[in-house]
Amino acid sequence: MLKLAICDDNSIFVKEFKRLVEAAFLKHDLAVNISDYSSGSLMLDHHRQKQFDVIFLDIDMPRINGFDIASALKEFSNDTLFVFVTNHNELVYDSFAFQPLNFITKGNKDIMLQRLNTVVIQIKEHMLQQKAIILENDHIGKKAVSISDVKYIESSRHNVIYYIKNYPEPIEVPGSISALENEYSELGFVRIHKRYLVNMRHLFNVNISKEYVEFKDHTRLPASRNYKHKADEEFTLYLRKKS
Repeated sequence: MLKLAICDDNSIFVKEFKRLVEAAFLKHDLAVNISDYSSGSLMLDHHRQKQFDVIFLDIDMPRINGFDIASALKEFSNDTLFVFVTNHNELVYDSFAFQPLNFITKGNKDIMLQRLNTVVIQIKEHMLQQKAIILENDHIGKKAVSISDVKYIESSRHNVIYYIKNYPEPIEVPGSISALENEYSELGFVRIHKRYLVNMRHLFNVNISKEYVEFKDHTRLPASRNYKHKADEEFTLYLRKKS
């Protein structure tokens, strides 16, 4: 069960928003336990004790505002996801500096529900990507790797090679790239070439005309004619889910 917190000094809004949040998570078959707070300081104290998985934060609050709370959360742990919820649309660009999962504008109920649906989809993807897989060979023995850290997978005869973010060398294990394509399709991976399966969370761009994909670290891999259009479509859908 996911532990959620809503922090907003408007008690009337909190009551309605809590109901919307419960409905959005229920729609996606996710069980949640929601705590609500009118005090940012109290919420932070409780977070240090039991650590919430997701926090919905108002920005404009007395004593300690949402940006201050977001800074404190980053110092305490990077594992908690947070979403800014506010009347102040003009603050959306300022909020990016704190790397929130998303931004919800108060007001229209239908629009809030749409944004909440997007947030829940993002949370489900995040949960799937945090799962660990065990890679094993004679060289490294067994190593647990978070799916989110897998940048891409390369086919090599009867083996596959995992390229891991911030890991010094690739890890080669027995396996089939086609089997992994089926297994990882719901985890944000897309086939770009008969030899490559990439994690879209690390992608920056799919260039159809020049037949390559570019990662956020500016490295590139070829995208073949047989896969490039589907890869572009999947990446576009992936980006839309995150917006």
